[in-house]
Amino acid sequence: MKIAERVYNAASEQLNKTLVNDSQSFKIGFYFGVDWAYNHPVWRKCEDELPSENEYVLVVLNGNPPIFNVCYYSKENKGWHTVTDFFNSYEVIAWLPLPKFNQKAEKG
Repeated sequence: MKIAERVYNAASEQLNKTLVNDSQSFKIGFYFGVDWAYNHPVWRKCEDELPSENEYVLVVLNGNPPIFNVCYYSKENKGWHTVTDFFNSYEVIAWLPLPKFNQKAEKG
């Protein structure tokens, strides 16, 4: 069962279909919404979650204005690292997985 179908079934049980006049339109819209959310990750607070070990991610640092960079987190090396490590005086406050690009679309 696809993730959208599982989420839809759970939502349908909660709504008990009483709030939706056209359940087929609701279902189609719901599937599109779940698919969009699944394919558009959100920023993750570092205090809540860290990326996988040595996985490169986009980060936002607490500069003024905020600073964005690509780096990785290493438990072994105790912290965030880039090639330059220029941001040692800043704190990484959130991160986002790097997008995955469609190789066929890039060549086209």
